[in-house]
Amino acid sequence: MISKENFKKQIEKLVLVHTSITVTPERMDVWYDLLKINNNDQFIKAIDAICSTTKDIYRSTNIIALINEQIKFSKEENGHNFI
Repeated sequence: MISKENFKKQIEKLVLVHTSITVTPERMDVWYDLLKINNNDQFIKAIDAICSTTKDIYRSTNIIALINEQIKFSKEENGHNFI
């Protein structure tokens, strides 16, 4: 499970790289609730991959889906076909 401290740190990194993302305390709570089932390593790798490979994130981008897709891709790449 993702720790709240790690979650906050990684989202701050994502927002620094993709300045179009707007984060509110309420949004952070919802995002954490939807993403906390993943482990810290998966989450860090997903955020790093998004920060280094995603050119644009728009206001309408579903950040949760983007992160989950990256985690799923990473698992499949490593031979773990589950979320």
